[in-house]
Amino acid sequence: MKKDVILASKDELGVGTALKAWVYSVQSVIGIKDFGIKYLATDTDGRTVILKEFFPSEICAREGFEVAVVSNDRANEYKNLIRGFLKDADKLIELNNPNIGTVLEVFEENNTAYMVEETVKGVSLYDAVTDDSYELTPLQITSILTKLLLALHDIHALELLHRNIEPKNITLTEDLEPTLFVDFGTFRDRPSRESRAFSKIASNANKYAPLEMSAETGDQSPSADIYCLAASMYFAITGNPPKSNIQRISEIARGNQDPYKALAGKKKGYQPGFLEALDIALAPFPRDRIKSATEWLRYLDIKQETHEVEETKSLFRPAKFVETYWNIPTSVIRPTIVITVIAAALLFFLRLIVSNL
Repeated sequence: MKKDVILASKDELGVGTALKAWVYSVQSVIGIKDFGIKYLATDTDGRTVILKEFFPSEICAREGFEVAVVSNDRANEYKNLIRGFLKDADKLIELNNPNIGTVLEVFEENNTAYMVEETVKGVSLYDAVTDDSYELTPLQITSILTKLLLALHDIHALELLHRNIEPKNITLTEDLEPTLFVDFGTFRDRPSRESRAFSKIASNANKYAPLEMSAETGDQSPSADIYCLAASMYFAITGNPPKSNIQRISEIARGNQDPYKALAGKKKGYQPGFLEALDIALAPFPRDRIKSATEWLRYLDIKQETHEVEETKSLFRPAKFVETYWNIPTSVIRPTIVITVIAAALLFFLRLIVSNL
């Protein structure tokens, strides 16, 4: 039974609404998007949590507390979306990464689904960049990016895409530890027709997202998330988002120069290759982009011990391989490889000449 409820609008649950037999109580609405509603809630222990209600407004509406499909023709589509949401949320519960928002549980009620996340005390990356009291240094930005890449790697390893990476969706703690929160845009790497249609609604189709995210039949590979993260880091470095992907492709299609302002050679304090990799990650077309979080980490020459990496399952990479991050800079490795190849070729031709004498 639900009581003492203050109805906020025709779509949101009112303050005081109880869910899961009074385990959670809605305290306020903190976000409304086309695909879901986000609330602050408290649980029976008095802990504050984030409660995300699955609510794709294009195909459903509120009837009392229940969520109803607007047309019987879309009932199966809605059921499939709910099923996919629950399945993917269950995967996210298994994640154990300090830089990914912790999903506590997922449950069904009111003919929809809810995801419960822990709250993280801090400010968004967007606020940190726009607030004059914060000044992120190249070293701090490098650290933030590295940790977010490792977080994104773990999400992609589950065959999920984030699809909503932007500065406002990244939280920084007082110690500048980043947390990437998952959202309703997350779905499987092999989406069904229904989830493709939903992805058109749920994708972060704005200045931080590539064109393929807003297209129903677009490339839904990890490189799309890579672009979103790169655009967010571009904002962290410059204070402005890059030229939109749609605008860039439009200009290129007209035969004009790409209006993107590259960062390589323009900013001081970053390690060699850092800004170059960021520019590649922001390539307008997926084929030219960095394809995975692991590939980007390789560009950065991240120094780690040899370990087995579950690479993102996609068209671009094998499912599993053993990878070593050597403590040798790329500038040394590449010339060494070239010299070795040339020496081997000369030795081959020398043996061929001797054998014919």
